[in-house]
Amino acid sequence: MTRPVFVLGLGAQKAGTSWLYHYLVEAGAAFDGIKERHVWDVIEDPEMFSRFRVTEATFRRKPDSPRLPMLRLRHEMQNVEGAYARHFRALVTRTGAALTGDLTPSYGALSAATLARIRDTLEAAGFEIRVVFLMRDPVERIWSAVRMERRFVANQGGDLSALPPEPDQVAAAYRAPDVALRTRYDRTIEAIETVFAPGAVFYGLYETLFTEAELARLSRFLGVSCRPDALGRRANATRTDAVLPPALRAEIRRHYASVYAVCAERFPDTVRLWSAPG
Repeated sequence: MTRPVFVLGLGAQKAGTSWLYHYLVEAGAAFDGIKERHVWDVIEDPEMFSRFRVTEATFRRKPDSPRLPMLRLRHEMQNVEGAYARHFRALVTRTGAALTGDLTPSYGALSAATLARIRDTLEAAGFEIRVVFLMRDPVERIWSAVRMERRFVANQGGDLSALPPEPDQVAAAYRAPDVALRTRYDRTIEAIETVFAPGAVFYGLYETLFTEAELARLSRFLGVSCRPDALGRRANATRTDAVLPPALRAEIRRHYASVYAVCAERFPDTVRLWSAPG
């Protein structure tokens, strides 16, 4: 009997994971309307990822929230051994779907020990795990994350004019611990390859993801029909008229030199596709 597939998305943030989610849902994957579960990041580092931690106090603060069922499920998954795998097993059983998953970008920060724990619990539940890790030029990824934050402020009615200019925000953000966790692709790759066999892992680049060749490769890996009509879509894309100074680009490249070096060796296209030193 064919085992259901569990797609474990490890990020990176702002590297195409929302597009991937919609692509999988349109292919018939069962996600229950939730792309990011935020379970294992909280289990591994509850302080760093405290904004995603659900406690009893959360329910008292938000007794009428329409998100309450999702929050209760997240609380159970974060605190009850086995709840994570049981939920997804029940989901594919109920829907008859051959594929499900969890595409939480901050999982790219997980240790090999936590990835092994995920592997063991999902395999024990009868899943075949397929890991997807999408990467983007670190400079562009960090800049895009800053734009996403600015858009969130605007959508909440905040005053963007009260914020520093985009380049200044990028300069202040790129060294932050939470930003580094999402940008150290070299560490993510090492953790992945400590735990998973090569055939169970898909590495992709945001810069080439939206091409027919890459879409076909991704679709084969996932075991879904290739749908080129999805190439023209983008999810959560942000645009800007701002320009990052070449000196700032070079500064960020130096800070993440190990990331650029590892990716240049493993994925030679990044030498051409990722920002040249300023």
